[in-house]
Amino acid sequence: MNVIDENTAARGARSQRRRPLLLACALAGMAALSCDGDAATTGDEATPAPNSTATFSPSPAQTRLEELPAVVVVVRDAFLQRDVDQLVGLTSPVSLPCVAEVTDKVKGPVCPAGVSPGTAVQALPFAVCQGGWTTDFPEAFARMTERAGRLAVVAEMGKAPADWPQAYTYGDLLLVFEPRDEPKSIDAVAIYVEDGRIVRAQNGCRTVEGFVNQDDPKPTVLWTAQ
Repeated sequence: MNVIDENTAARGARSQRRRPLLLACALAGMAALSCDGDAATTGDEATPAPNSTATFSPSPAQTRLEELPAVVVVVRDAFLQRDVDQLVGLTSPVSLPCVAEVTDKVKGPVCPAGVSPGTAVQALPFAVCQGGWTTDFPEAFARMTERAGRLAVVAEMGKAPADWPQAYTYGDLLLVFEPRDEPKSIDAVAIYVEDGRIVRAQNGCRTVEGFVNQDDPKPTVLWTAQ
């Protein structure tokens, strides 16, 4: 899939935010809100964070969706159509050594069946109520597309905080989908994109507003559903 070539040059300057894959630093730093009984495909311990209910609006003015990078519409349409293959094709995973089991002292993506611990696997940062990794991209995106309703917000992420875990790509853009069944609930879905590729995701445990207001500095809202 190469729908985003037209945007690569424009966003090239932001690629400086990519940092080396330093596993120990990264896996100690992931944080997400603890809420329900779901678990990430492979989860690391995380520190609970407050969930914001503050409202937000585009700044300084509403941007037309068509004016945003092409990948926004591609991801939106893939969610609407529950096109898991399309979403998997847009994913930009990282290579990390897998572990047999996640414990207090051992962190990392859990090895797929038949894969020995220490083997490098392709993994995507994927959180539900705890930070972690998934190596089963079709399963992860299937769960997200089942939960997600309409695209609610597109925001520009800005600069990563100084203490951001180095193995987790921060992302250029944040796409937040309302929960399908209860739009105001904490079942929103967040997709983080950098250079036109999906670099991390969170499936629930925040409202739409909670995702937009969770970071410091906060993302700049570019577009909201009307």
